[in-house]
Amino acid sequence: MTTDASSSFPFCPERWLSKGIWKEREIPAATTATATKKKKKTETKKTTTTTMTTGRALEAFDEGVAAAAAGDERARRRARRALVRACEEEERRIGREEERIERRRDREEAEEEAAAAAADVAVVRAREIAVANREAAVERRKEVVTEREDAVAVEMAALHQEQMAAGGEEQSRGEEE
Repeated sequence: MTTDASSSFPFCPERWLSKGIWKEREIPAATTATATKKKKKTETKKTTTTTMTTGRALEAFDEGVAAAAAGDERARRRARRALVRACEEEERRIGREEERIERRRDREEAEEEAAAAAADVAVVRAREIAVANREAAVERRKEVVTEREDAVAVEMAALHQEQMAAGGEEQSRGEEE
């Protein structure tokens, strides 16, 4: 790829060429299931193929360079249109990948927020339970104190009656004497 050839293709993004995006790479093609008789199991076979967009873009670029060098204007225009289509397809593919990555990132953030919210709800619920348990313990202690006060009051009443009875006996003895 020479600079004069890339100048004859002004529509081709130079940044793609400079960043080395025009590389052959393998992507998973549509997954095809092939059934094989092997212990009554079905195996799924994945096939890979090179990216059509990148391959076509390279071919179109090479054809355009060759046509420009040969002076064949029709072939150069045809190669230019093919390269434009390939560039547009690559841009769309990159856009789809970016959208997919963004959706996944948003989904992960939403899951983290939901987990944090669930944790917050669990903490609040645990605090509510702890407060309710403390309130129940206070109520039980109040009941115990009330029972003790009642028992003390009964004891005091019994003691008072005994004292009254003893005082009454002493009075009656004093009168007899």
